[in-house]
Amino acid sequence: MKIGYSCWGFLGNGIKDTPDGGRSHRLTLLKELIRQGVEIVMLQKNRDLIEGNQSFSRKNLIFSGELPEIDALFVEYRWKIVGRNYKVRKNNPAYTPDFDRQSELINFYNNRNIPIIIWDKDQKLGKNEIKGIKNLIVFEPALKPRFNRKSLLFPMDNHRTKIVLKLIGKYKKNIKSSKLCYIGNQYERDGSFKEFINKPASMLDTKTPVFGNWNKYPEKYKQNMQKFSNVEFKGRVQFNKVNNIYKKSFSTVLIAPRRYYITGHFTQRLFEAMWGLCIPFTPQQYHGWQGLIIKDFIIRSGKDLINKIKKLETTPDSDIRRMFDRQFEKLNLFNASKQASIIINEINNHNGRLG
Repeated sequence: MKIGYSCWGFLGNGIKDTPDGGRSHRLTLLKELIRQGVEIVMLQKNRDLIEGNQSFSRKNLIFSGELPEIDALFVEYRWKIVGRNYKVRKNNPAYTPDFDRQSELINFYNNRNIPIIIWDKDQKLGKNEIKGIKNLIVFEPALKPRFNRKSLLFPMDNHRTKIVLKLIGKYKKNIKSSKLCYIGNQYERDGSFKEFINKPASMLDTKTPVFGNWNKYPEKYKQNMQKFSNVEFKGRVQFNKVNNIYKKSFSTVLIAPRRYYITGHFTQRLFEAMWGLCIPFTPQQYHGWQGLIIKDFIIRSGKDLINKIKKLETTPDSDIRRMFDRQFEKLNLFNASKQASIIINEINNHNGRLG
């Protein structure tokens, strides 16, 4: 089976100034698909090589700017962004070709009678935008996807998880330099950020560093400094530095846009934090948290977060180690093998119906 894969992001470390959240799991998914017998053709620009000076071409994983023969098209959905990939001249330095290339791929393969899979990782894809696409399968990384779509969660690197499981026995909370941190961009998170990050930060005796695009745009940064005065905005951080930040932090909070809470859309920040043995406190409004997060890590409010932090500060390290063990057991739902199998099975089932 040969899958054409379209994504606007990186397989490796990439560059610093990018919102790409897929770097912790994209290559994991591709490797697992290959392990299960799939050939991969990457169909967007090879940004790893061009911008990151890294090559990921290998047997069963190649890059192509053409329209090759494939058995299925898999698209990490890109939406219209005015001034970047939509309503902008192609000679404008701000222009990115992701949306145009995505449209070209969908239009071409829509007439080739093959499955077209769209993974709506940001839940931005409306119903009207997919009218006319034949043989379509739409996934969302949510426990309860919208519009009767199918669930495809972010795949967790099993090898990396096994390494961390061996380190849990050495966990010591007193080596953590901050009690709370946040890594992530501002997009649609202001309300949750105020409640679960900024308010608690005022009650902690260590500084709360915040990494992401919160200070990228001068006017917006000025507003953020006024609205969220209790935290330290550090700017975006290179992806390979994320794990060290979590290792130095006692806890973080999995804040999200409202639609993520409603549908149980847990991002890769959950297992990224766990890889750093940083407690991933989770707001109770997430749909389906009972099957994914242990109760010790669930919070109802910023005040509840502070109470949980204070309680765990006096909890023996051995008890917290057991909490991490139990939480990792819950994360088996993100198993990379399971997610790759979901894709392959959907393609096979779809082709069976077409045949």
